[in-house]
Amino acid sequence: MIGDIFRQEREKRNLTLKDIENETNIRAGYIEAIEKGEYSTIRGEVYLKGFIKTYANFLNLNVTEIFEQYNAEKGIAALSNDSIAEAPESKPLETKTITKPAAPPARKYKKRQTSNKGVGNIVFGGIITLIVIACLAYFIIPLFSSTNKIDPAPQETAQTSVPATTQTAPPAPAPVSGVHIKAVFNNKCWVQVKSDGKVILEKTVDKGSDFTWDGQKDVEIILGNAGAAKIAFNGKDVGELGQNGSVIKKRFADNKIEDISK
Repeated sequence: MIGDIFRQEREKRNLTLKDIENETNIRAGYIEAIEKGEYSTIRGEVYLKGFIKTYANFLNLNVTEIFEQYNAEKGIAALSNDSIAEAPESKPLETKTITKPAAPPARKYKKRQTSNKGVGNIVFGGIITLIVIACLAYFIIPLFSSTNKIDPAPQETAQTSVPATTQTAPPAPAPVSGVHIKAVFNNKCWVQVKSDGKVILEKTVDKGSDFTWDGQKDVEIILGNAGAAKIAFNGKDVGELGQNGSVIKKRFADNKIEDISK
């Protein structure tokens, strides 16, 4: 049976029915019917032979031998090579197109359409004209009316004399009593601070820290990184007390800054 020949050749190539459908445009159901010998599933002898021919060509089988086997199965006399060649290739998706009669010329409709179009153009042109006139009236009429206006004479305003105020100098700042230190740290630094001889701070401070220390007589400061702190003494900016990485010992008293000997 030719169905066995087709199936064996297809399985030899590891092809599925879906693969054959994708390559030949023959539905998988028709392929399966041919392999099973269920030819009545396919309506029309012409389509059946076309499917067989397409399937045989795809699998590189001898079309003449396939049709001889097919005729033997159906008890049909052997066909000539010309009749086999005339078997159509499969076109399962082919549809017949029905040509519609040409529509009668629509001359009257065209005339009516052009007349309607002319009316529309007239209406549209009228609207544009009204818009232009309105814009001219809006912008030009105010110009004429503004030129006819007479500006009133400027009125003299009585000037009232304002008594001069004497500015008094601000009072002199009162002298600062005691010692006031403000320190802002721009880097890590070990610090020891004494106020009137008493240790009030001894630790490593972080970058961004700021402190205020007060004393009655004096304030002593030891910095492990002199360039890490900016100092203000009694409201005056002193700046950095030394270079980065250097250790300094300073005493602040009586508006003076003194080095502390070891």
